[in-house]
Amino acid sequence: MKKSIVLMLSGLMVFGLAACKEKSADGGAASSASSSCSNSLVKDYEKFVDEYIAAAKKAKTGDMSAVQELQALSQKAQDWATKYQAQAGSLTEADAKEFNRIAEKFAKAMQE
Repeated sequence: MKKSIVLMLSGLMVFGLAACKEKSADGGAASSASSSCSNSLVKDYEKFVDEYIAAAKKAKTGDMSAVQELQALSQKAQDWATKYQAQAGSLTEADAKEFNRIAEKFAKAMQE
């Protein structure tokens, strides 16, 4: 289940990067309001990923409360996929790269 979530989020990140590059190729510039919104989205996403990684590590040690926490976080992961898909076209190139870095961190942690 964890792998399917990682793959889903990673796929959405790649899709979003492509959409972001298409927008910048068309000459579209992100407004400062959109930029700060995407930056906030990136920071919130990293907090979520860190929380998920911490819970996954605790669950591997047999902590049953962490297993329950992971179930709740799995729903949040789906919510993040929806949020990202909705915002992908408005991310700055720097924020899109940051999302990609976070997604790679998430995928690497889930493989450990």
